[in-house]
Amino acid sequence: MGVLRKISDVIDKVCSFVSITILAAMTIMYFSAIVSRYIIGSGFRGSEEFTRYGMIWLIYISAILITKNGEHLNVSVMENLLGERSRKYLIFIQRLLMIVYLGVMFAVSLQMVDIGSLQTSPNMNIPMNYVYGIFPAAFALMVVQLIFTAIRDLLAGSGGTALKAE
Repeated sequence: MGVLRKISDVIDKVCSFVSITILAAMTIMYFSAIVSRYIIGSGFRGSEEFTRYGMIWLIYISAILITKNGEHLNVSVMENLLGERSRKYLIFIQRLLMIVYLGVMFAVSLQMVDIGSLQTSPNMNIPMNYVYGIFPAAFALMVVQLIFTAIRDLLAGSGGTALKAE
């Protein structure tokens, strides 16, 4: 379990660093564009597009981060109604369903990346598969984090409470 935890922690740290870097770059780019617009009279070409694509990347990288701790938005009515043992099975089934869903999304997103290789962005003129590339990567890393979390909880025998304890 120690190796799995280290891999999960590395994924978490890399995603944290990348998300902070993207947010800082978006802030600097957008602030510079606003200042430039007032001083020079025109903004930077592609600044809004960069910010838009940065936001897409930021959202999906953040989704990887919250998957590790089970912080996705969910309806926990059934979890609260069930006893500890039944809750353990329900959370396990929820994770399996999420893994299946993310697997389907991974397959679909690979097709998007292929289509994106034929397109370029209007202002920055970059291939759109660079923008769409975050989708399969994020879905795959969310599956990895879910598997690590499920194994951790099965070994802890907590059925989900180990997530909140760390």
